[in-house]
Amino acid sequence: MHSSHDPYFFTTCPSICPTLTRNMKRVQEKFLQDMDVMILSHTVYPEHDSPSVLNAYADLYDIVSDKWHLLTGDKRKIYEMARKGHFAVKGDSSDDLDAFIHTENFVLVDKKSRIRGFYNGTNPHDVNRMIEDILLLKQETAIFKLLALLITIINAQNDMTVLFQYFDDSIDIYVDEDEIVISADGIPSHLSPYFPETYNDSENGLYYFEDLNSDGINDWYINPHNGMNVNPNQIGLQDYEFRIPLNPVINPDGPTDTFLGEIGVSLNGVPLYNEYEDPVDQLDPQTILSFDLSQGQPAPGGLYHYHFPPESLFVSTEDNFIGFAADGFPVYGPKNMDGYNVDNLDDYHAEFGPTPDFPDSVYHYHTNYTSPYIIGAFAGAIGTGFGPGDGGGGDDIVDCEDVPPGAPCCGDGICGGPETDDNCPDDLRFRQCWAISCEFFYLCRYDKYKPRISYY
Repeated sequence: MHSSHDPYFFTTCPSICPTLTRNMKRVQEKFLQDMDVMILSHTVYPEHDSPSVLNAYADLYDIVSDKWHLLTGDKRKIYEMARKGHFAVKGDSSDDLDAFIHTENFVLVDKKSRIRGFYNGTNPHDVNRMIEDILLLKQETAIFKLLALLITIINAQNDMTVLFQYFDDSIDIYVDEDEIVISADGIPSHLSPYFPETYNDSENGLYYFEDLNSDGINDWYINPHNGMNVNPNQIGLQDYEFRIPLNPVINPDGPTDTFLGEIGVSLNGVPLYNEYEDPVDQLDPQTILSFDLSQGQPAPGGLYHYHFPPESLFVSTEDNFIGFAADGFPVYGPKNMDGYNVDNLDDYHAEFGPTPDFPDSVYHYHTNYTSPYIIGAFAGAIGTGFGPGDGGGGDDIVDCEDVPPGAPCCGDGICGGPETDDNCPDDLRFRQCWAISCEFFYLCRYDKYKPRISYY
């Protein structure tokens, strides 16, 4: 659904609003029978423009309610959306409700809520341009759906089970009807400073320790490399079960954004994460310096994961399969079969082309060292067991008895007792979650913690 916004008006406006409304009526008439186009208008005077007042205004201008929606609501939210969502008021960053919004701008927004154009609603030529852009946007959507259909038909001929051979022996991977099931313990198959060095460091086995040669040192431990900014977490056993489509299909309605937490699974059962370290900020240099030589790190609760291309999984040609994305499409290294680094990836960090396993072409993602690093968005339907949709996530209050010792809680730096709504408001606000069962973590970013960094 594409939407055209005559975004911000008020019914008693004596100046530009009638002109804006008349010009937007041209858009209504052009796309009256087109269910892919919707018009939205928000009043900036909600204390006066009640639903009954807006209905009367719609009758006055012959506004068709199924096509054109006149909206009211909380004034603060409307003004915040105008300034920070639609950027409808150029050069205005005020949060003052008394700073009245009055703008002539029309805004074109696509079905993924992306702004595709700004137009002067008082200028008939600009309104013509908006109509032309809506038609182009509809063509763009139609072309995408056609390409998605063609890729889906070709992809259906590819047997994803040929990729099972690359997974570590510790991974249980099999087909269950129309799904691929991947069960893993999340322990990487390479050395890392994030394994506890001694059994005492493992907190009585809470974190992964193996000493087959009985020398008292973890067989998987390695000293940090020079310049590494080691975070305070260690690697622990997990109990993952990921389910992905056996025959992944590109969603003709467009992609789905990635999220914090698991967005895919690698050959050794370690989850892939996106380019964000918290809901707002992308990976910063200090966080990147906390990665081990395989480009991984653990979050609280022992959740080891990769934000970057997992170099320990690459073969010498760096064009090999390294895991599945949550939508079932395969993920490959940073190079193509010709030995050159990939380029011309689509908006999802993917391409349709040949790989060592599918010489006749397959839709697949590529890892590289440019953000978003692994997956930009999910092209297909997401499986289960990934990210915030599957339990954990910080919505529930966490008992400090379930938290790794010394983890920050309640904004006080150290857990000191059971968490409740009364003593842990900041945990709730920032969705902090430090229990071992949680699947992703937001670290509270108070000044008292700086220069500590957040670890994801």
